[in-house]
Amino acid sequence: MFEERKMPRVTDFTLLIIGALFMINPMIAFVDVIPDFFGCALIVYALHRLSSVSPELEEAEKYFKYMIFASAGRVLILFANPGFDDVMLLTMAMVFGVIDVGIMLAGMPAFYEGLAYLNVRYGGKAQEMPEFKIVGIAFIGARGFLSMLPYIESLMIEEQTDESISAAVDELATGSYTLLLMLVNVVVTLIFAAFWIVMLWTYLRAFIKDREFCERVYAAYEEKNHKEPEFFLRRTLLFAVKILMWSAPFLFDLLGDGKNVIPDVIFAVGAVWAAWILRKRFEDMKPVMISGAVYGVLSVVNFFVYNGFMQKRFFARFDMVLIRFASEYYVAIAFSVIETVALIVFAYYLRRVFMPMVETHSVQIVPREFVRSARNNEIYVQNSHKLLNAYTALLVTVAVSGTGLTALLLPFPEYHLIHTAFNIAFFVVSLVLTSRMEKGILARYERASDV
Repeated sequence: MFEERKMPRVTDFTLLIIGALFMINPMIAFVDVIPDFFGCALIVYALHRLSSVSPELEEAEKYFKYMIFASAGRVLILFANPGFDDVMLLTMAMVFGVIDVGIMLAGMPAFYEGLAYLNVRYGGKAQEMPEFKIVGIAFIGARGFLSMLPYIESLMIEEQTDESISAAVDELATGSYTLLLMLVNVVVTLIFAAFWIVMLWTYLRAFIKDREFCERVYAAYEEKNHKEPEFFLRRTLLFAVKILMWSAPFLFDLLGDGKNVIPDVIFAVGAVWAAWILRKRFEDMKPVMISGAVYGVLSVVNFFVYNGFMQKRFFARFDMVLIRFASEYYVAIAFSVIETVALIVFAYYLRRVFMPMVETHSVQIVPREFVRSARNNEIYVQNSHKLLNAYTALLVTVAVSGTGLTALLLPFPEYHLIHTAFNIAFFVVSLVLTSRMEKGILARYERASDV
């Protein structure tokens, strides 16, 4: 049933470089053009794998997880509140700048020191480069501070009447000055980013080119896999459960003027990623990944169709929509139905991901002679099955309710509250189910270090 996974020799170091590339873009008007959480997710994944043979990297993995939440929070707040004034934008830019720098003040040293330990532990030939952690902190700090410049400048401008000619001239000059500050933000941030990425590239490329070092890391992985196979099984299961846990909130439909600001595709990506991680551990994961990928693509299409329709017609009277824009309304419903069907199919196959965790890997092994413990296991599995049934049923309900939201939001705006209630119920059940599985996995594959 199980096929042991082999760790690629250089893939993880390459993922670290690619992940860092996602983080080098400047903040423009509080907009993270290439969201950091994609890069941080790649870095976390690579660090999670490397930490299996070098535990010193676990600390860095934790800090980059925090960066994922910080980046996701910035994106969600921006789209959920598009009407921020300059004062609020400056405040939010300052808050997230401080958060990013605070995390990286501890994260960058942990990142470098973890890699340095890995290098020394397995006899790597890479030269020490401690300055890259200092430049990394400076880059994050510069990016956070410089993104505030346009807002600081706009707040310092005194109000002037539109009637005077000098006011018009000042307004033109102000616009040019704001553009100049934005250009300074982009150029200076990219300079810091270039220094950091070159240092990181140079350091990690030395790891990749050192074939003997990569062989020793790979051999250490294989040796541990042979001696402690359950160590890797436990890590894989827990990592997949964590992804499933934190994917559920992205199924929420957070509306602003009728438009949804949280793409459902993030839920699909998380669930498919979890299935991909488990593909070597469980049989027949392809239907889950295929159905999830199809749902993800359709959810992206429906996201733009729905938001495009609501952007134009949300404030129109419903009877007028039916008279003049009926075709647009029915097209939006049709795309929503297609996405709903895809999500229902995905929910059916997603159940397969949870089933072996519920029935096998969350249950402690006890001898048959221990009748009471065996009975407790049966009760545990029965209760977990009920939770899994509730999870699947609520996911299907949310899918159907999504079509209802498209069809009923204009004539019945209060329906959003009903849909939100279904979303909250799904998230709560998802959190209970995944937390229950996490505790069960930890209990079944308990290690001495847990005590």
